Amino acid sequence: MNTKTMIYSVGLAVMFSASGAQAASFQAEAGFQNDTTDIDSNNDYSIMSVGGTYYLQPVQVSGPHAEAAFLAKASGVKANVGTVDATIATVGVDGNTYGVGVDYVLPANDIKLGLDLQSVDISALGSTIETSMTTLEVGKYLDDRKYVGFSYGTGTNSITGFSDTDVTDISIDGKWLLNQAGKDINLEATVAQESLDNGTISESNNVISIGGDYYLDNSLSVGMGYKTNSGDDTSEEGSTIAVHAEKFITDVFSVEMIYSQFSADTATDETAVSFTIGGRF
Repeated sequence: MNTKTMIYSVGLAVMFSASGAQAASFQAEAGFQNDTTDIDSNNDYSIMSVGGTYYLQPVQVSGPHAEAAFLAKASGVKANVGTVDATIATVGVDGNTYGVGVDYVLPANDIKLGLDLQSVDISALGSTIETSMTTLEVGKYLDDRKYVGFSYGTGTNSITGFSDTDVTDISIDGKWLLNQAGKDINLEATVAQESLDNGTISESNNVISIGGDYYLDNSLSVGMGYKTNSGDDTSEEGSTIAVHAEKFITDVFSVEMIYSQFSADTATDETAVSFTIGGRF
């Protein structure tokens, strides 16, 4: 999404501790995530969220633990809820985030259909900010380890006292889980166009992101990502570098951390840290 509120609110990774799981398979994931973003001395965000995914069939673990659902071409339903605690220009802001979704892979031809609904409701000084986004995805597994998808998202940003802003996101995504010298490497790339239109001002940005994860073994991965954002919306222009690590301490319990640095072209630089604990059952 191309509003900062949505960006920091809906990046929920599905994980949380669970007992009684089977090491060879699981049918649900759930988790707790804490995101903090420091923009400058007067602006920061903190989002705590919980959520999970229930798969329609048990997911077999037959490779990197973090890639199990992808390798199984698993279909499932998901949900998340979170709280927002922010300071903007020394003004306290609080609110909630909500999301539901479904992914279904047609077994006959490996075509994936997805629907995702996300919303944010924030209040400050008697005003409210409401953001909603509906995203449709159609994708295809080219083989067991390659995937290409197309997504179209549309939504609205509403702020008390201002005209509503229509939001449109269009993206093409690719994922390739390759194996080299006995080690798995996950490669991902996205090309997207993000547009805003409030009836008076129409802005559009182009976003390109690439990333990868190297699996030292099936339970531990480290990775990096890079994103560049350019276009009419100068507050979003810049580049982001991220580093990532995830460890399955047991077959069912995991921890994950992401550190990212946004270097703005004309706006303020941002630093973000995301920490997740999770599990499977």
